[in-house]
Amino acid sequence: MGQVAFLLEERSMEAFLEKFIPRFFPDLPLLCIAHNGKNDLEKRFPRKLRSWGNPSTRFVILRDNDNADCKALKTKLQALCRDGGREDALVRIVCQELGRRFRPRSYTSAQRRAQNGDPFVYRSQSISQFQDLSRQSGQVHPWHNVHAINKLGFQ
Repeated sequence: MGQVAFLLEERSMEAFLEKFIPRFFPDLPLLCIAHNGKNDLEKRFPRKLRSWGNPSTRFVILRDNDNADCKALKTKLQALCRDGGREDALVRIVCQELGRRFRPRSYTSAQRRAQNGDPFVYRSQSISQFQDLSRQSGQVHPWHNVHAINKLGFQ
């Protein structure tokens, strides 16, 4: 069995997935690679796809919607996957950024930077264990990640 590599926009999504995915696929070799925002992700992931040494690795590209046209964004990211030589990579658009959903409204950027550690990462790790997939509100759908892995052929 190959591994699944998630190429992610931010560290909080990495922290969430590293706790969430093993609940459903405990034996799945999982690799999460966080980038420094959407521009960094879009700039770097085609090169990573091209130069990846293990052909059995399956890729999932996750990017926040950020109020963009979802279909146009997905088409753009799929084109970048083709540029990277991996048309088989799955592209998933996150409806609402994870950090915004679980961010306390009272945090300012300066407060976040001043804290020891990243509160978004901590919250993402913490919230993953409490996700009840049978009661999703329509804003964040962790099932999409489970379905994506199933679509890749890892059962």
